[in-house]
Amino acid sequence: MSEKLTTKKKARPGKIDGDASRNAIIVNYELEVAYMNEAGEVVKVEKKPKQDIVALPGVGPDTDLDALADSVISKSKFVTASKKDKVVAALQQIVAIQSGGGEPPSESAPAPRKSRSEAASQGVEDRKKEREARRRKAEKEKQQAEMDRNREIERERVREEELAREREMEAELTAALLKRTEVPDKKAELWQLDEYVENLYESMDDKITGTAMILQLSLKAENLEQMSRNETLFLALSRTLREDSKKSMDLVINIMYIFFCFSSYSEFHPVLFQYKIGDMTMKVIDLEVKRHELRKQDLKKMKQTKEEGGSVGKEEKKTLLVMKKQDKLLYLCFHLLLNLAEDVNIERKMKKRKIVPYLVLMLDRSDEELLVLACMFLKKLSIFKENVADMLENDVVPRLVKFIASENDNLLGVVLRLLLNLSFDTEALDALVDQGIIPRLISLLSRNRFKEFVLRLLYQLSCTDRGKSVFALTEHVGLIGDNVLQSTQRRVPLELVALAINLTDMERSALSMAQEHRLPRFLQRAMHTGDPLLMKVVRNMSQHHQLTEQLTEFVYDLAQMCTQVDNPELLVECLGVLGNCVDERISWAKIAEDLDMVSFLHKHLVPGFSEDDIVLEIIVILGTLCLDADVGEVLGNERLMGAFVEIVMEKQDDADILLQSIYTLLRLLMIERTRDIVLVSYGEKVVPFLVSHFFHRDPKIRDYADKALDFVMEYDETWAEQIREKKFQVHNEAWLNAVEADEGGMQGDEYFYEGETEQYNGFEWQDAGELQFVNNEEVVRF
Repeated sequence: MSEKLTTKKKARPGKIDGDASRNAIIVNYELEVAYMNEAGEVVKVEKKPKQDIVALPGVGPDTDLDALADSVISKSKFVTASKKDKVVAALQQIVAIQSGGGEPPSESAPAPRKSRSEAASQGVEDRKKEREARRRKAEKEKQQAEMDRNREIERERVREEELAREREMEAELTAALLKRTEVPDKKAELWQLDEYVENLYESMDDKITGTAMILQLSLKAENLEQMSRNETLFLALSRTLREDSKKSMDLVINIMYIFFCFSSYSEFHPVLFQYKIGDMTMKVIDLEVKRHELRKQDLKKMKQTKEEGGSVGKEEKKTLLVMKKQDKLLYLCFHLLLNLAEDVNIERKMKKRKIVPYLVLMLDRSDEELLVLACMFLKKLSIFKENVADMLENDVVPRLVKFIASENDNLLGVVLRLLLNLSFDTEALDALVDQGIIPRLISLLSRNRFKEFVLRLLYQLSCTDRGKSVFALTEHVGLIGDNVLQSTQRRVPLELVALAINLTDMERSALSMAQEHRLPRFLQRAMHTGDPLLMKVVRNMSQHHQLTEQLTEFVYDLAQMCTQVDNPELLVECLGVLGNCVDERISWAKIAEDLDMVSFLHKHLVPGFSEDDIVLEIIVILGTLCLDADVGEVLGNERLMGAFVEIVMEKQDDADILLQSIYTLLRLLMIERTRDIVLVSYGEKVVPFLVSHFFHRDPKIRDYADKALDFVMEYDETWAEQIREKKFQVHNEAWLNAVEADEGGMQGDEYFYEGETEQYNGFEWQDAGELQFVNNEEVVRF
C-alpha cells in the first residue's frame, strides 16, 4: 500500500514584464510543490515556472502610473509593495510601445555616456575596488584553507592517537589473558599435530589435553599459516565445540582460545567463516548468559541460607570459581567476534543475532578485562545509529556512568570514548543528564590523560537546554574558566573554548564564570592572542548587563583594536563586545574623535566592502555611539550618513540588519546634528522606508519604526502630513485586502514566500507593505 503524501506549495516571485500586445502585466514566478510523508519529511519536490497575468485598463501617456501600479499590486498576490518600482517600469514600457516611442531605458540599458575624464576616473575607481575585492577574497580563502588544513591535521592526530591507544589496550588485554592461561608442562610440537587432533575423538580428559596442546601451537604466530591449511584440524575442533560445549567449560575455553588466535589475523578470517565459527561462538555466548542467570539465582539462595545460619562455603566457592572461568570464556568469545567484525557485513549479521544486548549485559560483570573489551566492542558498534538505539533500549547509559569513578585507566578511557559516541544521540544526552554525569565529568578535568575526551563530552552536554541548566546549578563552572586561563597554547583548545561559549550564553553560568575577576582576564588574553573564539566568550558574557561594567575600562583599547584588526572573524567578535558596552558613563564622542571612527565606520558601510555579519555589527556600533549626546558633532558627517542610508536600503531584506538599522535610525533622529542630515539630505529615502515598515510582522521593528516616525513628525511639519496620509493608505489597504481574502479571494492553494512568517491580526507581513494570507490557523514554515 502506497504511503499517503501531503503537499505544501511555495511561490518564489520572479521577473515582472509588461506585455503591450495584451495590455497586461506579466508576473513570472516559480511554484515549488513539496510532497511530505506522514512523518513530515519531504520526499519529493517539484518546481514549475508559472505566470500571473494582470489585465490593465486603457493605458496612455496621461495615465497615473503610480496609482495603476498600486492597483496591480493589490490584484496580484505575487507582487509586493517593495516591487512597486519594477511595476512602474513595466507600465512605462507598455506606454512607450503603445505610443510608438519604442521601449524606455530599462534597468539593464546603458547609462548616459560620460565624459572621457569622468569615464577614466570611474574606470580607475572600479578597477581599484575590484582589485581590493579580489585581494580580500583571496586572503579570506587562504585563511579558510589554512584553518581547514589545521583541523584536518588535528583530526588525523586524534585518529592516530586513538588507534594507537586501542592497539595498546588490546595488547594489554591479550597479555593479561596469557598470564591467566595454564600451559601444559609438556611442550607441543607442530609435527605431532595429527596426534593432538586424534585426541579429540577420545575421552573428555583426552580432548582437553589435545586442545591444550593445539592451543600451545596456536600461540605462536609462525605456526598459524600451516595449521590453517589443515582441514581435519578445523573439522575436528568445530565438531567438538558443537557437540561438547555443554559438557566441559575448560574444553570450550581451549577451543575458543585457538579460534581467537586465528581471528587476530585478517588473512585467516575466511577460514573461520568457512567453518561457521562465528555462528557457533554466538551460540556459546547465548548458553553462557543463560547459565549465568541461573548461577546468580543460586548465589542469592546461598546468601539467604547463610543469613539463616546454614553452611554453603564449598558450594559458594565452587560457583564463584565457575563464574570466573566463565568471564574468561566470554572474553575470548567477544574478542573473537570483535576481530571478525572488521567486515561490516559480518557486523550487521551479529547485530541481527542480538550482539548488542549481550554486550550490555557484560557491563554488569566484575572482570575488568571483560568490561574493557565489552566497552571497546560497543564503541565500535555505536558508529551506527540503529546500534545506538539498541543500546539505549537496554539501559546502557546507567551501566556506563557508574564506571566514571573507576580507578582502571583503560576502562575509564574506553567508557569516555563510548559515551562521546553516544552523546550525538539526543535521547542518550538526556539520559546522561538524568544520571547526573556533569559534576562527575568536571571532577575528571584534573586528570590530563582524559581531559580531551571529558571536554568533548561536556561540550556535547552543553549543547542542550537541559544540559546548560544543570551546568548553571553546579559549583564547577568557574573551573572551566580557570582551565581557559591556564591553557598553555596560544589559542585555547577548541573543545574547551567551545564549551565556554555555550555556557556563557546563560546568565547564571556566565556570572559564575566571571567570578574572581575572570572576565577582564579573558578579554586581555583575547586581545593579546587575537583568538576570535575566546573573544566570542567575552562577547557572550558582555551581553549580560551585570557584567558590562567590568569591561568599561577596556572600551578605548577595544575600539582601537577594532580599527586595526584584519581578521574578519575577530573583528565581528570585537565589534560585538563593543556594541554591548552600553554604559552611559562611557565618553563615546571622545573615543570616536580620537580614533577617527567615522572613517572606520564609513569604510565598512560601503556596499560590497564587508560581509553582512560585519555590517550588522557596524550598525550596532553606530547606534551605541549615539548613547552619548555629544557624539553628534563627530557623527554629523554627510558621507557617513549617506553610506549608512545606502547600506540600509540595500540590506533591508535581512531581518537582523533591518531591526538594528531602524533602531540606529531612531537613535540618530534623537540627536539634532545627525537628525538634520538624515532628514534634509536623505529624507526622501528614509521616511518612506520607515513608513513601509510601520506594519512589519516583527513587533520590535514596528515599535522602532513608529517611534522614529514620531520624531520625524515632531521636528518636521512638512513630513508630518505625508506620514499621516501614508500611514492611513497602508492601513486602509491592509484592511481592504483582509476583507477581500475573508470573502474567498484566496481560497484553494496556499502560497508561501521564502522566509518565516507569523500571523498578525488576520494577515501576515512578508516584507515592506506585503500581505500574505493563510487558510488555516497554523502557519507553515519552509
